[in-house]
Amino acid sequence: MPRHMWVQKQNIGPAKRSRHVMAFDEKSGRVILFGGLTGKRSGAALTPHTLNDTWSWDGTFWTQVSDMGPWYPNPLELSRRSMAMTFDAKRGQIVLYTEGASWLWDGKYWWQAADTGPVVQYAESEISLAFMPASAMVFAHGNQEIGTWSWDGVKWLQVADTGPSGGLQALSSDPERKRLILFEGESGVTWEFDGEAWQGLSSVGPGRGVDLKVASDGIRVVGFAVQQGQGGRVEPRGTWLWFDSHWKQIENMGPAARIDAALTGNTATHAIILHGGSELAGGGDVLFADTWECAETGP
Repeated sequence: MPRHMWVQKQNIGPAKRSRHVMAFDEKSGRVILFGGLTGKRSGAALTPHTLNDTWSWDGTFWTQVSDMGPWYPNPLELSRRSMAMTFDAKRGQIVLYTEGASWLWDGKYWWQAADTGPVVQYAESEISLAFMPASAMVFAHGNQEIGTWSWDGVKWLQVADTGPSGGLQALSSDPERKRLILFEGESGVTWEFDGEAWQGLSSVGPGRGVDLKVASDGIRVVGFAVQQGQGGRVEPRGTWLWFDSHWKQIENMGPAARIDAALTGNTATHAIILHGGSELAGGGDVLFADTWECAETGP
């Protein structure tokens, strides 16, 4: 199997942040980054602050393309996984969901497309988005009785009210099986969705209690794993590859351990891009602004 390796890229661009989102825009061939949480310091005091900027990554350089974007809650109300973003390949638009509102990015501007859909009811609620080529639909899934919803470009429709319900969920399209996979970190179980129903596949992989970020590079699904340790600091759990319906750890070197980073896949170059995150589960000012790329290096 070809080896995957992390390489640190340009370190100039979006400010330090966590809880931001990224998606690969197949129309422009660029990664789009939006928002997140940072800290503004006044003397010894650090105040959480939400960001509304939008950036574009061409594989070499970051460029800010907007300083205005979707509204989302103030920092004290921004839960760790209440915002999600993906590319809708059928309609050629990036879809962003946050706190009951759906926004679209057309390459220049954000505009609100809907204010109804999946309902995030609790502070611990999570939401994830992924495009499923087999059905040509964007799907959203959440815990805390949110269920599974489909997006047709105009409105959301609930398609399932059963399936993974635990926390630390990570959702991605699986190019190999042309379905969606979801890793549920709270239980350590990996699930598969065929467009109608969920099925539990395996409890073997990154492990129970692992916080995994996943993305598809157009060929496989890659995950970056950490686990919370003592004092709120996170510990590395390596990089994982999902293929043939099971997980395999492929790399334990690369970005420093971090939580709430943004991860997406470039389906044109078959690379995974990671940006930012926090050393501490609670955020604070121990934030990253670095950009990393993981790609195959040869046989």
